[in-house]
Amino acid sequence: MSVEHNRVEQSPEKSSDPDAHASSTGDSSAYLESCTAADTSGLTLAKGRAGLIALLSGWDSLLSPIPEDAIRKGLEELRLNREALAGSVNFNERDYQRNLVHSTATYEVLILCWRSGQRSPIHDHGDSVCGLLVLEGVATEASFELNPRGSVAPSQTRRIQQDLA
Repeated sequence: MSVEHNRVEQSPEKSSDPDAHASSTGDSSAYLESCTAADTSGLTLAKGRAGLIALLSGWDSLLSPIPEDAIRKGLEELRLNREALAGSVNFNERDYQRNLVHSTATYEVLILCWRSGQRSPIHDHGDSVCGLLVLEGVATEASFELNPRGSVAPSQTRRIQQDLA
């Protein structure tokens, strides 16, 4: 699951961000990604869909952008599965699938779904803040940098496990 604010996707040759990223998964996976430019401290979330609705309602009530730590804390406290996201977990046979769950003027929440071997294009998130929660499987994020000749080269990868807590 992903929360995102002002997402900007660029091809590698057009990316000006030295830390541009691409994500892919090893196994069939759904991940919630949250990117945004807000405070829900003290919020205790219920499990499942009710917890997601409570979190989004809290974020919707804010009059300023959601702070990065509030996004990460909110996603860490969510306990979601595919059933809680009925109708929002959709896969595509050819490419990864972006499924919009919720959108406001300051943020959007997406369910991103990859089948084994699928990848997203190299992209950056501009000036937005991004958080993610792996719901099923394992996500692999690859970071890229511009080298001195101006071409994009991989700089690091990380595997993001499903939180089974």
